[in-house]
Amino acid sequence: MPSVDFTGVKTEFEPMAEGYYPAVLEEWEAGNAKSGKKGPKVDLTWEVSEGPEEGRKLFRTFSLDRKALWAFKQALVRMGVDQESLEGPVDLDDIMSEVVGAACVLLVGQHEYDGTMRNNVKSVWPEDFVPSDGFLDDSEDDDD
Repeated sequence: MPSVDFTGVKTEFEPMAEGYYPAVLEEWEAGNAKSGKKGPKVDLTWEVSEGPEEGRKLFRTFSLDRKALWAFKQALVRMGVDQESLEGPVDLDDIMSEVVGAACVLLVGQHEYDGTMRNNVKSVWPEDFVPSDGFLDDSEDDDD
C-alpha cells in the first residue's frame, strides 16, 4: 500500500493572494452550464508556472452566449490565437489545440463562495505582459 506524508499539509484551503501570476493553459472542456444563466460554456484550467504558487491550479468558465463571447475571444487572442482566425464560425477543437500549453499571465482575484474564500481568474494577459507592480513572489530584494 502507498504511503502519504502529511507533514506541513493544512486542513483548510488557502486561496492565493490577489495579483498577477505567470501560468500555462493546461486543459479545457466544453459543456453546458447547469446553474446560473444556462447555456454553452468552456472551462479552462491553468497551472501557475513560476514563483511560490508554482503548480497551483486556476480555473475560469467562459460563457459562449453571444453577449459574453467577447471575454473568451479576448482570452484566446491574449494566449496567442490570431484574431483573424476567430472571425466567423470556428471549431473549438481546432482553436483550443492552438492554445493548450500556451503561456500567459493571469490576473487573479478572490471571492467568497459558500462561506469560503476562493480564487477567480479576472483576466488573461499575453505571456510578455509585465504588471506595473510586478509579480507576486516570496523573494526579498537581494541588493543588500
